[in-house]
Amino acid sequence: MMLFSQRKLFASFIITMSFLLVITVISYQSTQRFISTARQVGHTQETVKMLDLQQMDLLKAEYANRNYVVTGDENIVNQYQTSIYSVTAELKNLGQLTADNRNQQQNLGGLKSIIAEKLIVMGKISNFRRGNNVAEAESIRPRGTFLREDISRRLEEIKDEERMLLSEQRANSQSIEQRNMLLSLVSFAVSFALLVVFYLLNHDTNKRKRVEQKREKLIKKSETASGEVPTLQGLLVICSYCKSIRDDQNFWQGVENYISKHTEAQFSHGICPNCYEKIVKPELEEMKRRRQAGR
Repeated sequence: MMLFSQRKLFASFIITMSFLLVITVISYQSTQRFISTARQVGHTQETVKMLDLQQMDLLKAEYANRNYVVTGDENIVNQYQTSIYSVTAELKNLGQLTADNRNQQQNLGGLKSIIAEKLIVMGKISNFRRGNNVAEAESIRPRGTFLREDISRRLEEIKDEERMLLSEQRANSQSIEQRNMLLSLVSFAVSFALLVVFYLLNHDTNKRKRVEQKREKLIKKSETASGEVPTLQGLLVICSYCKSIRDDQNFWQGVENYISKHTEAQFSHGICPNCYEKIVKPELEEMKRRRQAGR
């Protein structure tokens, strides 16, 4: 019985540890997915931010180009060149940020060609203005306006796709977070239940162990007491007439004294029916006759 309880206790411990191990593995995998999704969210947010910067720097370049045509101030050319440099660097960054998205790479490829044409048109406008050929500069401005609107439209399409992707990633992140919370609650509840079972089994095992120890103590105590109880063994010499018993020192003792000395037995006196009929009853009758004779 004790062995069976120990086996149950060991089995419950193995089950508890196995469950906790499984929960740990699942939690780790879920946490890794959550981290990966969080990185994707940050990556997409950075892409949207870069698209906004791209659009803003293109507008700055066009604004500087227009001011140069109107004023002819060469200082404005520096602002224009700075904006063009920013646009080129941002296009490169966008290519790296969307490298894992084939559809966005295609959209970005179309955008790059339109931006390149837009930069060429703005460059021609600047050259015409620098040569004081304002009429030629104004003649190609509508083409620049058309390209600007096309660029804005393409940028918005790319941003819309990125925003949709961002929305999906956030929803996925929330789903993973909720799953992790549910998993934590379930793991806590099951672990608590298993620990309670483990505690009860351990308590039952300890209780059985204490009972078994008490039982063994009682058995040992009983065996010890049995060994210490004086017993009479061997051949006893008893008188045929007075029933006295001869001890080891060759002394004769009454039965009562001998047995009381060599055992834990105690005596209480009584009269058996035979002795009553043979001895006591005649004596009582004799005493009765004497009493009646004395009257």
